[in-house]
Amino acid sequence: DYVLKPVEPLMLIEAVGKVQKIEKQVMRTKLDSMLHYVESKELKRIILSSTNGMTIIPIDEIIRLEASGGPYTEFHTIGRRPIMMSKTIKEYDKLLPPSKFFRIHKSHIVALQKVSKFLPADNIVEMTDGSSVDISRRRKDAFLEALNTV
Repeated sequence: DYVLKPVEPLMLIEAVGKVQKIEKQVMRTKLDSMLHYVESKELKRIILSSTNGMTIIPIDEIIRLEASGGPYTEFHTIGRRPIMMSKTIKEYDKLLPPSKFFRIHKSHIVALQKVSKFLPADNIVEMTDGSSVDISRRRKDAFLEALNTV
């Protein structure tokens, strides 16, 4: 829009309003596009570094993580022996996508797709590899909600 001299206050306010409206639409479009990009860039694999080298594990192969005393976390995956890492389970909890993983206990994170059975009477989750993991009573309801969204 444009304003001619002599400037009339109402015309100026109207012109600025039009620009603000257009700018909001442009910003909303840019934000929507950025959100779509971020959502499409979901973590597909994780690289576990140790003194022996790096192990690359596709996210879909992780069954569960278990805190193993102190700053150690054990990865249980499909077709591999457990892998011990020297980072806390809390660090991996922040890294792994919450749409696919859930921390059911202070010592356990499970892949929601790999849960084969939930036994509410015992507060136990059975995984596809046959392992059983205790679930904290505090996290039971949130876990069931997360399980229903997968």
